[in-house]
Amino acid sequence: FPVSGNTLVPSPVVIILWCFACGNTHSSARQAAVMRSQLACLMVVLACQTTGQEVLPSLKEVPNTAFSCLERPYGYYADMEANCQAFHICLNDLKWSFLCPNQTLFNQEYFVCDYAINVDCSLAASFYSLNDNFGKVEDTTEVLAE
Repeated sequence: FPVSGNTLVPSPVVIILWCFACGNTHSSARQAAVMRSQLACLMVVLACQTTGQEVLPSLKEVPNTAFSCLERPYGYYADMEANCQAFHICLNDLKWSFLCPNQTLFNQEYFVCDYAINVDCSLAASFYSLNDNFGKVEDTTEVLAE
């Protein structure tokens, strides 16, 4: 796979072509082996697509950053300085810090650790206001027309 900086760029087309390059054979044992090889290749392609392709550093502890919970309402906050690999829970100016599992980032829009391909850390601050919804109850009453 070509590597550019910290990004792994697999070519699914090349992998699939390689998987099917074994050719035709009349042996059922050989066909079974080819099918296992093709299945393994397909799993590699799917794994590359679902993990996001960006190789993130593996952190063992929450990095020290300037993030502060002072004056913030209760909620979950991505730490943009830690490239969203860490997040904080704030309550009454207190801070609890957590790491997302390796190769995932905190998705501020959904308050979960997610594959890097699904997270644009540069937009995290624009979703901080979603924390204002904690504790609010949606009005789900429907008026039935008679």
